[in-house]
Amino acid sequence: MIAMNILVAVILALATYILRVADHPWNVAPTAAAMLFAGAVLPRRWGWIAPLAGSFAADAVIGFDRWQMTTSIALVYAAVWGAGALLARFEGRSLGSLARRNGVIALAGSVLFYLVTNWAVWMWSPLYAPTWAGLAESYAMAIPFFRNTLLGDLLFTGVFFGCYAAASWAVQHREGLLDRRVLVRHDDA
Repeated sequence: MIAMNILVAVILALATYILRVADHPWNVAPTAAAMLFAGAVLPRRWGWIAPLAGSFAADAVIGFDRWQMTTSIALVYAAVWGAGALLARFEGRSLGSLARRNGVIALAGSVLFYLVTNWAVWMWSPLYAPTWAGLAESYAMAIPFFRNTLLGDLLFTGVFFGCYAAASWAVQHREGLLDRRVLVRHDDA
């Protein structure tokens, strides 16, 4: 089981890195979905390290110079971690049970990310006036990014959980499939 968890964590970190570095529309990224998946499938004590490490490595390649390493980027990572923490509450439940909740939890994670990150932009950037109107403008201007966040979170959540479910099914049914192949070969002989 530990070897399987390590394999899943490495694949998740690599997928997060590759999909984050690849050319994609703004905010259509796998990071929050990877956190949701890690919170559901990997042990709590180290499971979230994999997607955060993949995302951090990708951000280092993409360039922190655009963001500067400020409080706002720390809040971005905290918001993504918070999305993963939402699903961790359901750890130990069946994958089918989690699958029914994934869409709602991905949506909640997207909303959390939108609220926290755009508050951080309003708070620490010179783009918006430090007033309630400035905060409202920050949220209004971010709506196209929020749409992309929703798209990415829902898409990648489906991909990660779907691939995991398919792989789990294949592993569970492997012996039966192998037995059928042996029978077919034996009958042909």
